[in-house]
This record gives sequence, structure tokens and C-alpha cells, in this order.
Amino acid sequence: AQLEKIVLDAGITPVRDPSNEDEQFDRARIRKALADADWLDTAKIAQSALHLQDADYALNHVAQEEWEQRVSEEGEALIYEPRFPYTSVTARVILLAMEKLGGNATMGGAMQLAQALDRHETANFGGILVAPIEQDLTQEEDFAIRWRLEREPPRTVH
Repeated sequence: AQLEKIVLDAGITPVRDPSNEDEQFDRARIRKALADADWLDTAKIAQSALHLQDADYALNHVAQEEWEQRVSEEGEALIYEPRFPYTSVTARVILLAMEKLGGNATMGGAMQLAQALDRHETANFGGILVAPIEQDLTQEEDFAIRWRLEREPPRTVH
């Protein structure tokens, strides 16, 4: 309604998409339910969105530091030695790796790969293969994980 008023005040006729009012679509039903929900505090929702944006910025910053300090190249592969056990950071580092390796980089795909690595499993998504590399233990170390990220090898048909 606010945007429509701005457009009208500018002397432009707004375009209406009838599907926005068609309740066979989830988005239309959700909009209606939200409009009828007088218990929602839009100011608090906006504040929460700002907090989430700030958290996203912080996670991206930490992931960039991880990328710069904890990722190395080994031939055509990347080796990641995570400093933090946080899937949300790992996924962002994997997203950077997917972009570097030329894979189909999506946050959803990166999160799937990060969750597989958390389980110490090999996984692939969007043309990228990730695998944990268990290191030999020394007396000073308990257990460390290194992860190998590389382009998926071509699939063979038998």
C-alpha cells in the first residue's frame, strides 16, 4: 500500500499482478494471514531483521578471515583446516571455495556440504567434491581435520 501510494503520487499507474491476490498461491495466503495478524509487532520484526543482517555480516567476515588464513591450494584442490566448529562459518568458506573452483555455488549447497563434513562424510554438490582428511596425531595434538575441496571428477557410464 505504501509503495502504491508513492507510485501514484509520482503520477504513475501501478501494475497489478492478479496472482498476488490469488489464494491458490502460498505467498498470497501468507500475506493475507500476516495482514490479519494484529499481534505482530512490525517494529520488532524490523529490529530482528537488522540483528540477523548484522549476524550475517559478522559470519561473512569470519568466513573471509578463515578463507585467507586457513585455506591453501594443493594442486587443483583446496585444503581447508577449520578453526571453528560452526557450520554457518564452514558453509560460507565452502561457498567461497565453490566459487573459486567454478562449481554451482549456492548457500543451500554449501550448507549441505558443511553438514556432511561435520559428520566426517564425503559429499558432492554443484560439481564440487568435499572430503575430510584425517591427520596423523602427534603427542601435542588430539585430533585434527583437514578438508579437501575439488571439482568433481567426470562421471563415467558403465
